[in-house]
Order: sequence, then structure tokens, then C-alpha cells
Amino acid sequence: MPKSQPPKTTAKTPTRQAFSEPVDVKQQTERFNKAMELFHARELKKARDLFQQVADGPSKTLAFSARTHLRMCEQRLEKQQIHLNTAEDYYNFGIALTNQRKLEEAEKSLRQSLKMDETDYHHYALAVALALAGNVEEAATHLQKAIVMEPNNRIALRNDVDFKDHLSHPAIQAILNSQKALD
Repeated sequence: MPKSQPPKTTAKTPTRQAFSEPVDVKQQTERFNKAMELFHARELKKARDLFQQVADGPSKTLAFSARTHLRMCEQRLEKQQIHLNTAEDYYNFGIALTNQRKLEEAEKSLRQSLKMDETDYHHYALAVALALAGNVEEAATHLQKAIVMEPNNRIALRNDVDFKDHLSHPAIQAILNSQKALD
């Protein structure tokens, strides 16, 4: 009696690698090259994720290089973490973000500074970030608070280059004209 052979199937057996991991050297190489582009563009989080995928791939040479770059990404990302503790820390960070035109992040930081210590310059800085982001109505609210707390902020407003494009906005005009009524 001949031995029975197991039936041949066309179904593929699942691989142990996840979908996002390279399954062949060509994919691994492509992902490594993309990771290097991201690394040099300082998009370290995206590069780190790709290097991790490459490190799990079949080519030991690429995997070694990817692990090396993965460690560099992690070290640089650790250094980038900023620890903010005081209202002044949040204020200064918010100013730096505003200058870089990272306005959404700046707004969050400046709002936190206001929660911790409500000063005229915190209101003014938040107004600048809001105005640059196109939210002139809310910026005017914070400008008004800054001016009530420190009337010299009205002079600063008139001469501030960050507000030059918004000085004709009705909400800003109302703040500027309220001083004329007091004169």
C-alpha cells in the first residue's frame, strides 16, 4: 500500500513578519533609503519607525546600519524633549514657537503660561500668536486685557510689526480708538 501524501495546497502559510516589516531585501533597501532621507531632513520620529522596520529585515548589513541610525534617532529625540515647569518657561517657549511660526503649538504654550500666571505680557504674546494664525477677534480680546493691565501695550501694538497686517481690523481699531476717546 503506497504511503499517502498530504494534499498540496495553494494557500500561503503566514509569515512571522508583520505587514509593515520588509519581507525582502529590495523592500528593506527601499525603506532604508527612505529612512535616511527622513533622517537627513530631521524628521526623526518617522525615520526611527522606518529604521525599526529595516532592522527587522533579512539583510544583516542593512539591519546593523538601521539599528545604528535607530539609536541616533532615539538619542536626538531625547535631547529634543523640553521640560517646562514655570509660567516663564511656557511663555519663553511660546515666544520661540511664535517666531518659528509654529502657531498652534505656540498658542498652547502661551495659554498654559496664562493659566499659571496672568500677566499683561502673557496676554500680549498670546494675542500675537492668535493674530498671526488669523484669529484676530480672540487676539483683540487678549490685547484688551494686556492694555488694561499695562496701558503702554497700546503703544507697543501700534508699532508691533507682527500686527502691521491687522491694525485695520475692526476689533483692533476699536482697541486703538478707545484710547483716542480717553485723550
